[in-house]
Amino acid sequence: MSSIDGSELWVVLDPGLVMHREASDFLRALHGASRSPHTIRVYAGRVASFLGWCAGRGIEWSSISLAALARFKHYMEATPGRGGRLRSGATVNATLTAVCEFLRFCARAGLIEQAVAEQLSEPRWLRFAPPGFDAGESGQFRTVRARALKARAQVSFPEALTCEQVDAVLACCRRPREHFMVILLLDTGLRIGEALGLRRCDMHLLPDSRALGCPVVGAHVHVPSRGSRAPFRPATRCSPPMPATSTSGPGWPAATAATPTWCWSTSTISRSARP
Repeated sequence: MSSIDGSELWVVLDPGLVMHREASDFLRALHGASRSPHTIRVYAGRVASFLGWCAGRGIEWSSISLAALARFKHYMEATPGRGGRLRSGATVNATLTAVCEFLRFCARAGLIEQAVAEQLSEPRWLRFAPPGFDAGESGQFRTVRARALKARAQVSFPEALTCEQVDAVLACCRRPREHFMVILLLDTGLRIGEALGLRRCDMHLLPDSRALGCPVVGAHVHVPSRGSRAPFRPATRCSPPMPATSTSGPGWPAATAATPTWCWSTSTISRSARP
């Protein structure tokens, strides 16, 4: 606990309850970089697991080789976690990210050799560049540094609500905007941040919105990027129109190009929801 502002400062202790100086300095650097307390706490546990694994196998962490890191990756994949289940690929990659950041910090601070940090990534050629990527006149920017060790992460299909669960959620809605919000999220699959960032001009709920200058047929919503000035920034940079099958109805906000009002302000919803 900090004696200045009362904030929590995490440290890493060895089996003899002696503070690990390099790991604790790394956590303090994360605090100085304004990383969230949750991130610092999680990084502390992951770095401690790495140091404990090295100590238990007689490996000097400050001069660890890429082959030893691969053994640590296999250990994380094959050994159950605290809950008794095997770690997912995403969890293993998150642990490797924390370990790589810790080793790179130690290399920048001169605590370990720079070669230890340099082996953590390798040059790779971007065959398929993302949209808007500047590859340079001769493609010189397509060569990037990528992580040398990476676990296979499986993306699970999102779990949808059943009809009974949808009816139960809708029954809890007491206001028209709550009912509209639930149906909007259900029909479009938007994230909560994307839905909160919508304006009335983004919501084309009529069967035909060509009078508003939109060529998209059917009821739909647009999810544009608002920039840093918006109260809620959508999670995606540029999304295609999301179809909305049953979000239109009496009392819902009307979509007009001349009223860029936020949909979820209390005053706006109360005015728009009136019959």
